[in-house]
Amino acid sequence: MKLNQIINGKAEGLWKEYWPNGSVSWEGHYLHGKKEGLWKWYHPDGSIGCEGHYLHGKEEGLWKGYHPDGSIMWEGHYLHGKEEGLWKGYHPDGSIGWEDNYLHGQRHGRMRKYYY
Repeated sequence: MKLNQIINGKAEGLWKEYWPNGSVSWEGHYLHGKKEGLWKWYHPDGSIGCEGHYLHGKEEGLWKGYHPDGSIMWEGHYLHGKEEGLWKGYHPDGSIGWEDNYLHGQRHGRMRKYYY
């Protein structure tokens, strides 16, 4: 099931989609048919899975993914819809799992993996 509004053929306002169990799967806003502002995705149990911002339909700023227990799984920045700078992934215990650098949406340098 989706909640949505179409104005002049374009998505507008708050949109939500639900898991079969009734909990929210994702939610976010559209402005003139483009994703805008904070968007969130959820695990089927209702815990946050991922969150990030859109600006004029493109990913922008800090994005984070979460393990089902709420701890951070990964984080990184977008600039004009492309990965930029240092991205990090984390083990469920919070220790660093990997690091990867991006420049204009392309991997820049070597990925580092950390084992525990």
